[in-house]
This record gives sequence, C-alpha cells and structure tokens, in this order.
Amino acid sequence: MVSKRIGILKEKILKRKVKEEDNQLLENIQRAQKEWMDKENYFNHATDPDLVDFAIYDIEASRRKYAYLLKLAKEKDK
Repeated sequence: MVSKRIGILKEKILKRKVKEEDNQLLENIQRAQKEWMDKENYFNHATDPDLVDFAIYDIEASRRKYAYLLKLAKEKDK
C-alpha cells in the first residue's frame, strides 16, 4: 500500500516537473521570438554601415536560437 502511494506521488511529481519544463520552454520560445523581432526592428532603423553589419549578424543569431527552441519543442511533442 505504501509503495503504491509512493509510486503515485512520484508520478505526480514527474508530471508536474514535465509541465514546468514545458512552460519554461514555451516562455523561452516567446522571448526568443520577441528578441528576434526587436533585432529586426533595430536593423530597420540602423544607418551606420557598421551597425547594419552588426544587426545582420545579431538577427541571424536570434533566428537560429528561435529555430533551435522550436526544434526542441517539436522533438518533445513526439
């Protein structure tokens, strides 16, 4: 009886942990998307050639981060 309760508690804790991880991943995806869009906006307003080059590099880094997080979410969903 006690071992069954422990098993049930472990299962509940595991489900809660998975849900928290899923929520964290979703928040990270939303943050990464906003970061990407903010950098696109920065690029659209940059006038100095050096800043334009930096903005392009920064956009690509943010885009890749966003794509990576989406990939993680898709793999988790399988």
